[in-house]
Amino acid sequence: MSKTIKDLTAGTAGGIAQVLVGQPFDIVKVRMQTSAKGTYDGMLHCAGGILKNEGPLAFYKGTLTPLLGIGVCVSIQFGVLEYTKRFFAAQNAQNGVGGPDGRTLSSAQLFSAGVLAGTGNAFVSGPVEHIRIRLQTQSDINPTYRGPWDAMKKIYSSHGIAGIYKGQNVTLLREASGYGIYFWAYEKLVQREMAQKNIRREDISPAKAVLYGAAAGYALWAVIYPIDMIKSRIQTDGFSAADGQKYKSILHCRISRQSPKATPSANAAAQSKLNRRNNAKQAQMNKRQSLVSATRIFSGVDGAPRIVAVIPLTEDVRAQNVSSILAESLDVPIDHVPELGVWKLRAERFKTSIHFVNLPYRDFYAALDACKVADYVVFALSPTVEVDAWGDLLLRTLQAQGLPEVISAIAPGFPVDHKTRPGIIKSLLSFMQYFAPRQTRIFDLNAGPDRLNALRVLTEGKPDDVRWRDGRAWMLGENVEWLDGSLAVTGVIRGAQLSADRLVHLPNFGDFQVSKILSAPSLRQSKPRNATGIDVEPVVLAEPDADDADSLVSTNDPDDMANEQTWPTEEEMRDADDMNDEIADLPEAEKGTTRKAVKRVPKGMSEYQAAWIVDDDDDGDDVDGDGESKEDEEMEEMEQEEMVDMPVPEEDNEMDASSRKSVAFKDLDVEEEDRQLQSWRDRQREEQDDLEFPDEIDTPKDVPARTRFQRYRGMRSFRTSPWDPYENLPRDYARIFQFEDYKRTERAVHRRAEQAGAGVEPGTRVTVFLKDVPQDAAQHDPRYPFRNTEYEGSVRSKDPLILCVGPRRLRVNPIYSQHTRGGGKGANNVHKFERYLRHGSTTVATIYGPVVFGNQPCVLLKETTDPQSPCLVAMGSFRNPDTMRVIAKRLILSGHPFKVHKKTATVRYMFFNSDDVLYFKPIQLYTKHGRSGHIQESLGTHGYFKAHFDGPINQMDTICMSLYKRVYPKWAELHQEKRDPLPPSDAMEE
Repeated sequence: MSKTIKDLTAGTAGGIAQVLVGQPFDIVKVRMQTSAKGTYDGMLHCAGGILKNEGPLAFYKGTLTPLLGIGVCVSIQFGVLEYTKRFFAAQNAQNGVGGPDGRTLSSAQLFSAGVLAGTGNAFVSGPVEHIRIRLQTQSDINPTYRGPWDAMKKIYSSHGIAGIYKGQNVTLLREASGYGIYFWAYEKLVQREMAQKNIRREDISPAKAVLYGAAAGYALWAVIYPIDMIKSRIQTDGFSAADGQKYKSILHCRISRQSPKATPSANAAAQSKLNRRNNAKQAQMNKRQSLVSATRIFSGVDGAPRIVAVIPLTEDVRAQNVSSILAESLDVPIDHVPELGVWKLRAERFKTSIHFVNLPYRDFYAALDACKVADYVVFALSPTVEVDAWGDLLLRTLQAQGLPEVISAIAPGFPVDHKTRPGIIKSLLSFMQYFAPRQTRIFDLNAGPDRLNALRVLTEGKPDDVRWRDGRAWMLGENVEWLDGSLAVTGVIRGAQLSADRLVHLPNFGDFQVSKILSAPSLRQSKPRNATGIDVEPVVLAEPDADDADSLVSTNDPDDMANEQTWPTEEEMRDADDMNDEIADLPEAEKGTTRKAVKRVPKGMSEYQAAWIVDDDDDGDDVDGDGESKEDEEMEEMEQEEMVDMPVPEEDNEMDASSRKSVAFKDLDVEEEDRQLQSWRDRQREEQDDLEFPDEIDTPKDVPARTRFQRYRGMRSFRTSPWDPYENLPRDYARIFQFEDYKRTERAVHRRAEQAGAGVEPGTRVTVFLKDVPQDAAQHDPRYPFRNTEYEGSVRSKDPLILCVGPRRLRVNPIYSQHTRGGGKGANNVHKFERYLRHGSTTVATIYGPVVFGNQPCVLLKETTDPQSPCLVAMGSFRNPDTMRVIAKRLILSGHPFKVHKKTATVRYMFFNSDDVLYFKPIQLYTKHGRSGHIQESLGTHGYFKAHFDGPINQMDTICMSLYKRVYPKWAELHQEKRDPLPPSDAMEE
């Protein structure tokens, strides 16, 4: 009998013995692996349950399948193992290692032999174990399969060969790793015994051989048991979702967790009557406590007033009528209702106070500011006039900014016929639910019950929180006056604690320091009183700490001496002194003789039209003066030639609204109209070209490419090639502050603000004194993380826009860059510059501006000729102040393969002289069909060159070279809109 037949016979006999002995243990293992958590307390509990409920023969369920297949499995396993061991022994004998006959195998050889044996075994053991596990886990009552052959037939007919081999991947992993460890451990123990006692393998006693086999078996199961657990669950799982499949893959099975409520014991406990009653009671108490805590600030005689912003959305509606009709339901005397501004009202019937903020129609920015501080916003609708474009713009902007509790109502004075009333209300509700989906009804203020219900919502309900206001103190100014040289703002603190050490922001005017915070009397009193009712002086509640108070310094001071520079020579210093002397000798200009400023405006433009032109001395597309392309430079020169000088009045063209309306618009001449039309068409064509051929430009013929693109560099990989973020930074970069860890700083700021005693508690009526506020703040009296949306026009990088972020409004010239999926930075934190803000795309806008904390809403607006009707360009949220973010502008130089031979091509039209070819030779080339290559040599003097690529190319391809340059944003400025003085009202936010 040959050696191979002996191995197969021994393997078969061993496999049958293994099945007969191990089958009872295996069924217990499978039952515990596949049952729900908590079904069995342990191995004995499971075995006892099987014996009691199913009888002793149940331990041998599914035995026929492994008996028929295990012989073949183990035969293949031992056959492959012995063949592999003999192969390695022969290799060792040739190399002179592993003893005289090479049979002493190394650890790697033993493990490899076990892996190959397990892999060969898995192709037979996978289907065998699948059928066996299906038979072991099925119920005795109405079993699915009558036996192994029936199981194979049904599974194959329904799911094919893939159903038979279900779980084969995890079976291969288990068998390969397990038997690699098993045979390595067994052979190493045997080799150790032979070496210690200097005996042959045949001389090892059977007892020790069994002991070594048991030890190797323990090592096998220690490694493969987690894998076997996954295998059992996958092979007992359904074949599809219709069959109750729970696991989609090995990874899904590994991370899936089973709910404890799925177990019989836990489920029974959770569904008990007592537990259900306790859970309901706890949920009720939590909701009640949440409601009480949320409305506690409004409770009591001196509680904080509920701020209600009333915004008309159509021209025929007045906010004054809406607030007055609501107040009539309170049964309180009404003397005068202001048309605009804040109207304070005490609702004794509901034991609260209301401050109505009446807003005019088409006052866009006032509506935005009012909603920043309001608890409720009432949108007044008309049943006869549709909401126009301005109302739609306002609603979209407020939706992006964050809306408080919304109430939609039909304004009084518009009686609705009973027949048409349901249809009108349904139409208005459908419209408003798009912007505030939680609305369930429209209140008709012409009906008494609806007025009372609307008033109940305003006085008894819990207003929704605006998330970006959480953790911040804010206040609606009820009274604003100048006291002792400071601006004194009186109101009730809302949100979080107000600290005198922190800066406060006045919309339309900027940030200011607090000099002190005093207590203020309630609305029912003229002066503060003590417990006995005697008038007392206001109490100082908080004063700034000189060591901890915030500074007004928002930008860093650049140190020019830290740059690399040469010291000026004596001659240069002498020339500078002479120039200063000449300037000092000039007489002072007489009053009224100052030369008027001059603007560059197009020909044919009137002085009134010139007033709308914004000076853009520094609005070039690139900070370094490098234009987009030759065509851009030529267009700029042509535009400059068409411009004329126009004097600007000393008043800086400030005019009131009435003067704007009285000036007639002057039509431009035909030539100017044609020029502006052509300019608009060129811009549209440029945007379309950038969309179809992004970043591609033509190499100029009259300027060497090495000069035109001297500020650009090549990169082997845009995501991984290193880029030093501190290299060649502009001077403006020295003005910004850098956080060592922004997230840690944000957490520290929030923790400090939440500490007890950090400031004056919310709900306290105070007077806040602000230092160094300009006088016009009291005269004009201010009242209160992008995605391109509906704006269809082109928006280029550095186009002037208005950014609304949290309580601030800034004039910005943002630059745009790609938003990587998942917010990843790549290995080098380099992001591609985008020339345009694309419609419907997600883009990152970057500016130099004030840092904010939290996920603040951001809205980008574009000004129009109507200051109260800007265009909504984009909406998003604040991301982070990442000063290490490198925004790289890409240019693509393209060439044509003039001649092609397999992987080599002669390229033309990328350069036009040989010096440029040598200059850009180190930079990698690529084609639009996915090939990459390098310049080999220059050919001739006209810019032709030979290039070699990593694969064959054809003449239909395009050769490209990418060049990159870092670009920087511009500094943001505070946006200040001109407003007419209104009745005393103000808004202040921290």
